[in-house]
Amino acid sequence: MPVFAASYILEQPPRARNPMSQAHSIVMEKIRKDYAGRRVLDGLDLRVGKGETVFIKGENGSGKTSVLKIAAALSRPAAGRAQVAGFDTVSSPEQVRRRVGFVSHEDCLYEGLSAFENLRFFCELQSIGNAAFRAEELIEIFEIPFSRRQGCGSLSAGMKKRISIARAVSHNPEVLLLDEPFSGLDRRGSEILSQEFERLKNSGAAALVSTHGNFEGSDIADWTVVITSGRADRSGSVL
Repeated sequence: MPVFAASYILEQPPRARNPMSQAHSIVMEKIRKDYAGRRVLDGLDLRVGKGETVFIKGENGSGKTSVLKIAAALSRPAAGRAQVAGFDTVSSPEQVRRRVGFVSHEDCLYEGLSAFENLRFFCELQSIGNAAFRAEELIEIFEIPFSRRQGCGSLSAGMKKRISIARAVSHNPEVLLLDEPFSGLDRRGSEILSQEFERLKNSGAAALVSTHGNFEGSDIADWTVVITSGRADRSGSVL
């Protein structure tokens, strides 16, 4: 499994879907990001093709989460350009958000609502037809205990992670962005996630996945980028 390095180009961001970028689901060019006076990303370049699953490896604080948040149009780069699903993340953030599924470290669930209620609510936000049916379908796919009364706050961390991932794939996104998704999952949860990666890959969706420590799920990655000191660094196998 190859590990890719970075190269850098700076261009003005377009304001609509760019047909020239349709071979790539994610295009990042000369991305720079600072936090609290510290340079986190320093000229990062990354291209993820349609149907590719790419893992980002790096130590805590290396910038993995920053890459994902920029790709999700949840954070603006200080410099450079990012396009996701053909749309610029700065000039067309809503278009990007409609087309991505994002899972962060935090589960971001309504703890007083059941798994079904959380999923149905998110499906409604995504304007998915028959949101209740889709929520039940996701509960079955991810093997989530079905209860209309048990709030998510009483569920295990691993089960909350399953619900968060189910929510992210509910609208069949063009791009899936996952921040250490295997953390907290049991073996069965990891198997289900791997199956979803395969399903989305077959549909042409791309996935960008951060990882730290154990390189779980590496068999489903097409290639890997290692971030060191804010840059993508070629460093051989990470297994």
